[in-house]
Amino acid sequence: MILKKLKSQFGFPALFLILISCNDPAESPALYSNGVFISCEGTFNASNASVSFYSYATDSLYNNIFKTANSRSLGDVAQSITVYENMAFIVVNNSNKIEVVNASDFREIATITEVSSPRYLVISNDKAYVSCWGDHSIAIIDLKSYEVIKRIPAGIGPEKMIVYDNKLFVANTNAYDYTLDDSTLTIIDMNRDELLTNINIGAYNPVDLELDRLGNLWVLCRGRMNWDSFDQTPSYLVKVNPEDLKVLASYELFADAHPANLSINPDRDRLLYGIFFLRSGIFEVSVDDPGQGELFLDIFPYGFDIHQEKGELFVTHAAADFVSNGTLERYSPEGNLLESYTSGINGNGIAVTIAE
Repeated sequence: MILKKLKSQFGFPALFLILISCNDPAESPALYSNGVFISCEGTFNASNASVSFYSYATDSLYNNIFKTANSRSLGDVAQSITVYENMAFIVVNNSNKIEVVNASDFREIATITEVSSPRYLVISNDKAYVSCWGDHSIAIIDLKSYEVIKRIPAGIGPEKMIVYDNKLFVANTNAYDYTLDDSTLTIIDMNRDELLTNINIGAYNPVDLELDRLGNLWVLCRGRMNWDSFDQTPSYLVKVNPEDLKVLASYELFADAHPANLSINPDRDRLLYGIFFLRSGIFEVSVDDPGQGELFLDIFPYGFDIHQEKGELFVTHAAADFVSNGTLERYSPEGNLLESYTSGINGNGIAVTIAE
């Protein structure tokens, strides 16, 4: 079973989608289906985070759907969003909480507050696993009580996660402290909810993960990127066997560019990576013939992700001042621009709804 992870404003450009619209929230559809939810960070310390909804039925973006449904602010820095059955889980990083809502109308169900600087969330066996920068742990939440029932230590700055064969793979980046580095993946046994092991994959700061059609695990390692001293190490794409946890191959990407976003196409044979420190662009590479890859889109995105049913690529662009509305672009699988929309502030995560 494969569960995908979701992607900030701390230290490097946020990953994943940033969709938001200029439509009046009152025009939002009564039920949210056949579209995607987008977590929008807002401005750090401004408590103006939001969630937007892109509807395929209307080809429109709807803003502030959490506030519209619940008549209150979402909080400070919406980091990511995950949809599970009839619920949506909004990870609000700087507010140290997770908002749980009904995915159909976005009305509140619960608020989970026992998490420290949460980042991303995946769900398996009626439990949520949350990567937390505050205490460098994975918090496990019982979805019946919405309470944290256990914490498992991870590496420095646990980030994105992915599930394979009842094992949780956690990418340990260096959080926002550039004096620290990590080259490990934390692997958790989800049957017992215990630490299985930490493996060193030989490249600094793993940040994102994908599984290809043959079951190989691909790990994007952005390398060291110190904004102050410009001390850098190369970025890598590392191939790992998730069965025996051995590194199969390692491919250097750039000596002076640091991608922090990885996505895979629905056929799971082509990877896209991008969002760079001191460089721009989205690159693609075949899992059968990996290397540095070819330039796919000559743009500078704030985040992006591939819709796993339609194959479309959603790309977000933050405003230059990071406090104004940005732009969402929707591309065909071939890279042709389909439409552009006015977006909200610093969107970064996408979750696909169930079509009705």
